[in-house]
Amino acid sequence: MTKTRYKTSLDVLTQYLMDWGLRVSSEPTVIQARVLPTPQVQYHQTSKQQGLLTPQNGVWNLVGQKVCAGAELGSWALVCFCPQRSMAMQGIEFFVKELCNAAVDSGVRSIV
Repeated sequence: MTKTRYKTSLDVLTQYLMDWGLRVSSEPTVIQARVLPTPQVQYHQTSKQQGLLTPQNGVWNLVGQKVCAGAELGSWALVCFCPQRSMAMQGIEFFVKELCNAAVDSGVRSIV
């Protein structure tokens, strides 16, 4: 009786990486690291909070805040991997509209 081995997607990926001279180990890599101090953030002068602020618990609360110097976003894209039957185009358009509004409200320029 012969045993048949079927290729899994992991086998294919592993072979692909090996073709490029990379190898996959089942053991995690141990590295030396350090925790960086929390950077301070300064919002725009029209924001609710003023001055230099230190985020709490690693979180910046951007609700109602505007960045000091917003970046200009010349081009961007959104990719939806949901099957069409589970995500209507109207829902995607609504999401994009809200995303653009939130970005402009926080100081991003030229998003639309």
